[in-house]
Amino acid sequence: MEGLEINIPEIETQGSVATMQLPDIDLFDYWNLLSNRILTIDGEIGDWDYHIVKSIININIADRSENPKPIIILVNSPGGLLNVTNSIIDAIQMSRIPVYTVNMGEALSGGCLIFLAGEKRFTTRRSWCMCHAGSGGLSGNYNETKEQSKVWDCQVKVMGEYIVERTGLDTKTYNKYKNKDWWINADQQIEFGFATKMIQSIDEIIGGAE
Repeated sequence: MEGLEINIPEIETQGSVATMQLPDIDLFDYWNLLSNRILTIDGEIGDWDYHIVKSIININIADRSENPKPIIILVNSPGGLLNVTNSIIDAIQMSRIPVYTVNMGEALSGGCLIFLAGEKRFTTRRSWCMCHAGSGGLSGNYNETKEQSKVWDCQVKVMGEYIVERTGLDTKTYNKYKNKDWWINADQQIEFGFATKMIQSIDEIIGGAE
């Protein structure tokens, strides 16, 4: 008879008390959600969030089926780095597997742009969106700042075209709000085309928000 293999968890001893070493809760949540094709963007968008791009690519590599289960991205972010934001948007839109986005609190600035990239976009009752022309600063000598200004103007123009394309807003409505912080509640997200559906149950997310 083969011997029975028993895995005993590592024990950390502090004073006279022995405690099991538990996994980091954030890593546990990350891998548990990823196994169900649920990704999260929570907090300010930074270099770490490039993992969203890698995860989308890896899921596309692993699943070549004709009717794949969609990828869900939960968004609760005030925005952040534009280069990472654009990388995530491109990955979402290039994905062969459908990517759905869910506004789970706030999708502001870059968070709003990522939210808009979803093939289907879902909002919760108390969530908010906010879009604007962005913020930043210029540094360097005259010629350097002049070139930076040209790039910024181009980025703002592309951003506006993207928002209009994804929402279906008419140009007049967009121009009315584009030069300020435009805050949009859940009902308005549906009205203005930012979201395609308001969800009422976690089951709608687990089930691919069909």
